[in-house]
Amino acid sequence: MEQLHGWLFTFNSYSKNWVCCKREQYLNLFSKPETEFLRSKDINTLMELIIKTGGDEVKIKKLIK
Repeated sequence: MEQLHGWLFTFNSYSKNWVCCKREQYLNLFSKPETEFLRSKDINTLMELIIKTGGDEVKIKKLIK
């Protein structure tokens, strides 16, 4: 679970999606919604993805493409 350290999760009640980003990107999370962030209907999916890849953004992008 330590792979989740430094990740922020928020729920959008309009789209019914969970969105997450690294702590360094949190300003863009709210000010630039067009920026690509991880999104899912289920927070557990996001957490599993981050844990499986160790939070490595390159590995995450490979898995979701």
